[in-house]
Amino acid sequence: MAMRAGRALMPFGVMGGDYQPFGHCTSADQYSRLAMDPQSALDSARVFYDDGAVEAEREFPRVPSPDCGQGHRIVVPVEPHGGGQAILIDWKAGTLTAGSDPRKDGCALGCESFDSAR
Repeated sequence: MAMRAGRALMPFGVMGGDYQPFGHCTSADQYSRLAMDPQSALDSARVFYDDGAVEAEREFPRVPSPDCGQGHRIVVPVEPHGGGQAILIDWKAGTLTAGSDPRKDGCALGCESFDSAR
């Protein structure tokens, strides 16, 4: 649960074994620092370090070639990294904005508005 000023801002989570802690940090960064909406953040390509290699999903922008000379082995993973869901709460507008990861089954549902006075 992401919080801001003592209030719930966004319940979110990712799954994926060893990817999970890295995925939570990446997601939190995308929501806060990069100001991405939940669906855009979940749609974005993922990168992960595993077993001596940097795994960059095929959609990752500017994936360097495996022989990029930076000292890291670059591979495109066969399976996607994890899955996730998120719901951004806008207390001022009284709206919810949801996202559901396209890597897994699921969907984003929400309501038109809620009582933001609570």
